[in-house]
Amino acid sequence: MIIVISGQPGIGKSTVCLRILEEAVRRGISCGGIVTTKSENWSIVIRDVATGEERTLAQRDRPTGGPQAGRYHFEPAALAFGMKAIQRGAVADLLLVDELGHLEIWDGGFVDAIPVLNRREKPSVAVIRDELLDALLPRFTRPPAVMHT
Repeated sequence: MIIVISGQPGIGKSTVCLRILEEAVRRGISCGGIVTTKSENWSIVIRDVATGEERTLAQRDRPTGGPQAGRYHFEPAALAFGMKAIQRGAVADLLLVDELGHLEIWDGGFVDAIPVLNRREKPSVAVIRDELLDALLPRFTRPPAVMHT
């Protein structure tokens, strides 16, 4: 089963994802994948949920040499770090992918996470903004349950 957490930017999709992670860990459920948070300087930080390791994923208005979506410039090494966390997390009881967005629509970012999600029989949670659902949901081989925040 794939659950998609959706909503507008800044509404708390990642916060819901973090709460699911906290509860799963509390219950002893093995977790893998990634979660993201915003730092005080508006950078996006990515965390491997299995190891707790963090990296700066994207910076606002600061070119990184990587892809750009809106005002955010993405770090290529952090994208690779995140994809490895997703691939390793594929064997966990719960896989979290926070989030799939514009880069994935353009076949970049964590686009390879979608086949990983499609192959899983165990529960998975993915975060997708409302306005991107029409572009990303058709890429799933079975319809996910969509929860709007």
